[in-house]
Amino acid sequence: MADTAAYTATVSLDPRTAGRPVRVAGDVLTMKEFHAALERGTGRRLRLRRRGGVDDLATEIKRRQATATSPADYVALQYVWAMVTGKAKLDPLDNDRYPAVRPAGVTDFARRLAP
Repeated sequence: MADTAAYTATVSLDPRTAGRPVRVAGDVLTMKEFHAALERGTGRRLRLRRRGGVDDLATEIKRRQATATSPADYVALQYVWAMVTGKAKLDPLDNDRYPAVRPAGVTDFARRLAP
């Protein structure tokens, strides 16, 4: 991804970042905003489906872990759990430190990958 490579190059040349994390995000969205961004990017109407709450998701992850033959059987759900609970939120963001590099947002990302 071009923006990942650009950030890596820019950050690696910045002596202020030695030994510290650098947090950047193209978008910080609610799930409804994420849905709308995907629709804009793909040009498709996507149907929303509610499959339960955060506790239901955690239960499903544990159920799949118990019978998994591979982490691939549940890792995508762990990612969703981290997103919806806020555990994956990058804070504070360092986007303003590198104004010459703009990370792709969800709409642009989906537009590039959509068939």
